[in-house]
Amino acid sequence: MAVDGGWTHVKRKSRRSASSPSKPATATHTFAPRTTGVLRPPEALRADHDRIHAQWLASPAHEALIQLVDEHAKDLRVCRVVCLGIGTFDPDDGAWEAKRAAHAQLCALSTLTSQLQRYSKGSIECIFQEPIFTHSDESLLRALGHRVVASPAAYELIDDATLLFAVHLYRPIYAAALKSSLPAIFVGTGWDVWDTVMMEKSSDLENMKKMDEIYTRHAFPQDAASTAFSSTSIYFRPLPDSAPLESAPQVARPPSPEASLKNKTDNPPQQSTAKDTTSKRNSAAQVSAAASTDKHADTPRDKSEEPDECADDKAGHGMSNEAKEPRLKGTRARDKPNNEQDIPSEEKQGRK
Repeated sequence: MAVDGGWTHVKRKSRRSASSPSKPATATHTFAPRTTGVLRPPEALRADHDRIHAQWLASPAHEALIQLVDEHAKDLRVCRVVCLGIGTFDPDDGAWEAKRAAHAQLCALSTLTSQLQRYSKGSIECIFQEPIFTHSDESLLRALGHRVVASPAAYELIDDATLLFAVHLYRPIYAAALKSSLPAIFVGTGWDVWDTVMMEKSSDLENMKKMDEIYTRHAFPQDAASTAFSSTSIYFRPLPDSAPLESAPQVARPPSPEASLKNKTDNPPQQSTAKDTTSKRNSAAQVSAAASTDKHADTPRDKSEEPDECADDKAGHGMSNEAKEPRLKGTRARDKPNNEQDIPSEEKQGRK
């Protein structure tokens, strides 16, 4: 920049010195087993695992995990376990933190599997997929009775009867694992963590968001000696609500005609007056007299009381309760004495 006669001239910079636009970040992670350095034999890995497993069994995290499974997974159907990206048990730098984290996750997975097998009718197979497994890693897992598959075969094995164990993985792996089906149990980084991260594609973890809305989520018990389960959640699928509602009223058998008639005559409503009761009994007596002889057929009666007299007469002659009820319910209040209006309430109380 130069000053000439009061003018300021800005010199253009050479294109060669201009920085080129940065390329968008892409997930170009390379996963391959270690082939250099000293590889530890499977026996050494097994010795590490047995030592860490003994520590895990005595830890509070072990007891807390058993309690979670007993409370939320006792009635869930789980047929297999799929473990993704657990890591190598023999890291190239020999870092103890990474080594212990892998063993601690394997110990927790063993606890989950053994508890679920107590509730299932058969054994539960554990399938591992980890591209960086060494031959010693695979030998250790096979010696423990597990199966190792090459990526991406494990994704096709995840269904609604699967325990998916995937701790501290990249977002595309979670998206691929949850793409086809939601598992019965999920252990991994929960939606509460991913929801706070700016994502390029918000739809790739839509199934995880759905799982977070439907399933019950709990913080995974922490291993005090490592960060193996930091920011890790365990999700349990809810059971279908097939039990009958406890608040639903129990419908009792309808009372017999004799009990219904006794209710009407012996237990009149409290609000009925003595005059109403006497009138009802006299009316019933007139009906009986009219039924026994033809000469009383022309006896004048109040037609407004006829529905009640017919109901009483049918009840007295053993009419079924089903035939009696519709007439009581269809009678209008103004056509009946005060005590007749209360009969449906008495029958309702009798049913209870």
